[in-house]
Formats: sequence, C-alpha cells, structure tokens
Amino acid sequence: CSYPVVLVHEDTVNAYADGKAIYITTGMMRFVESDQELATVIGHELAHNAMDHMKAKNINRAIGTIFDVVAAAYGVNTQGAFGDATGQAYSQEVESEADYVGVYALALGGVDTKGVANLWRRMGAEMVGIKTQYGASHPGSTDRFIAIESTTAEVTDKVINMQPLTPNLKKQ
Repeated sequence: CSYPVVLVHEDTVNAYADGKAIYITTGMMRFVESDQELATVIGHELAHNAMDHMKAKNINRAIGTIFDVVAAAYGVNTQGAFGDATGQAYSQEVESEADYVGVYALALGGVDTKGVANLWRRMGAEMVGIKTQYGASHPGSTDRFIAIESTTAEVTDKVINMQPLTPNLKKQ
C-alpha cells in the first residue's frame, strides 16, 4: 500500500493508477461527499496497482501493436487500432476486480464499507457516459452497484464470522 496519492489539477471527475502511484483529480475531490467516498476511490485505484492491472494492459497493448506493425508492413495504416483494442481487452473485468478488491482494501484499512456502493450510484447518475455497459471501459452503474453491495455483504459476513478478510479471487 505504499503508493503515493497525487492530486492532479483537472476539473474532470476522475481518478486513475499507473502501477506506481494513485492520481485523484481536483474534480473528483469536489465530487466526493465524504472521507468514505474518497477512501472508496483510493481503494479502487489501489486495487488496480496491487493487482498489476496496468502491467497487463500494457502487455495486451504491445501484442496488438505488433499487429499494427505487421499491417503497416503490408501498407495498411491501422492508426494503432489493434494496440488500442487489445489495450482495452478485459477492461470491464479489470474494473470489476478493482471494485471487488477495493472494498476489501477499505475493510482492511478500517473503513466502514456499508454504503460504499452509493458513490458509484451517484457517479452513474451524474456521468452519462458510465451508465451503460456495452462497449464501455467500466461496468454499467447498475451492475457495478449490485456487485459492490454483494462484496460489502461478503466482507461483513467474514467479519461477523471472524474469517480472514481475503478476497475470493478467481484463479487465472
């Protein structure tokens, strides 16, 4: 968890991770309504770093770029389409995993996870681009809310039953 959190002076409501740090925009800082909501955003981005999501994305992009280069050798300018497409491969799954692991990160950090899904509901209501799932880089807001509520219940059940707060990740 030793990733620095960097404030980016941008009005857009956004946060992102690059494998080395977590970046939160001033727009996101204005958007969040509580410390819990800010912790939720940071937990999500922390999960991206902890799960090496950027490394996987860069490997996928490199593989696609090879196809762009081969196409260019045959005189076809793909304008990086293969690299872009493969860089986004599995992006909804990666975002869902970051939501899931992020809730565990919050619980392990002593943050109350009850109600954390409400941040994503508010974002879905105010950010038209993330309402739908098809073709988007993030899960649809309804699916996301339900999954995070389910994760919160899972974490709560583990706390009540004095089980380790370890995410039940699928074997790759």
